[in-house]
Amino acid sequence: MGFEILERPRIAIDDGSFFQEVVRASFAQRRKTILNSLKNSPVSFGSREKIAEALIAVGIDPRRRAETLDLAEFKGLAEALKTA
Repeated sequence: MGFEILERPRIAIDDGSFFQEVVRASFAQRRKTILNSLKNSPVSFGSREKIAEALIAVGIDPRRRAETLDLAEFKGLAEALKTA
């Protein structure tokens, strides 16, 4: 296994710390949907309805699990949660 160090990131993240909070919260609970993981996070991302709306707005089914999302989807989700 090896790593390729890129000159520039593949995805530009505007607010890195908030992005990390979203990703951490998404994976914090095993075998949970992305909606339930974010809803039950110690970091408040809003109500269940607000989180579901943000997920749907960026084209993510709230029943998906975090491990099925790619980097671009996490970026879109973080931006949607931040502005919602």
